Amino acid sequence: MGTLRDHFGDNASVSEDKVRHITAYLEANAGDTARRGLGPDFMRRIAPTASPQRITETPEFVREHRKVSAHAWQRPGVVTKSNCVACHPGAEQGYYDDD
Repeated sequence: MGTLRDHFGDNASVSEDKVRHITAYLEANAGDTARRGLGPDFMRRIAPTASPQRITETPEFVREHRKVSAHAWQRPGVVTKSNCVACHPGAEQGYYDDD
């Protein structure tokens, strides 16, 4: 949140009120503070000294997508690894299972 002027190459600046609101939400819902749900299991796979900046850099994502070909990521409907809904229609509701 402290580098929104250069957020992965984009200017994502917002008002100070929004920064405080978003920061409070992120801190309250961070995977390493969750006591239930998938957060604790997900965070167990990340070394305490690691700080992945993108979900696509996490061990879980890498493991789950290891068999996806480079060609699949370049399909017009996909384009980027962060476009979850291109392959997981239920992603916006938090469903990523392929079965």
